Amino acid sequence: AALASRRWDAVIDFIAFAPADLAPIVSRRESIGLYVVISTDSVYMACDPGSFSRGAAGGLLEESSGGAIDAARAADDRYGEGKLLLERALAESGLRYVALRLPDVLGRHENTGRQHSLITRLIKGKAVGTRDAGEEGSGGFRFAFGGEGGGEGG
Repeated sequence: AALASRRWDAVIDFIAFAPADLAPIVSRRESIGLYVVISTDSVYMACDPGSFSRGAAGGLLEESSGGAIDAARAADDRYGEGKLLLERALAESGLRYVALRLPDVLGRHENTGRQHSLITRLIKGKAVGTRDAGEEGSGGFRFAFGGEGGGEGG
C-alpha cells in the first residue's frame, strides 16, 4: 500500500513477458514517469518477414515489428511472440515507455536452445552472426561475462 501512493520517475521491469503482466503497471500509469521494459530482439522472430524493412547496412529497422504476426514463426518462438504482444499492448496503454530489445543472452540460465545451436555451429566451423564477414556493418559477437556486467558471475 505504501508503494502504491508514491510517484516514480522511472520503473524498470525485467519480468513482464505478456500483455497481462502490464495490468498492475497500467493501473498506476499516472504515478510512473517512464516505464522501461526489457524486451528482446526475438520479437522479429514472430513477425512476417514480408513486412521487414532494412536499413542501408542491411539490418532490420524497428518498424519491421509492426506488421502481421506470422503464426508459424510465432509458434516456434513463443517468448518473442509474448514480448511482441507486450510491446503492442504498451503502445496502446497510455504509458510513456521504452522497450529495450536486448539480444540473446547466453549462459547458465539460457533456455531457448540458441546457445546449443551457436556452439554446434562453431564446432562445425560454420559462420555465425547476422552478416557476412567483411560486409559493411558486420560486427560479429561480443561477449560480456556476468562478473563484468555487474550481475551474477559464472
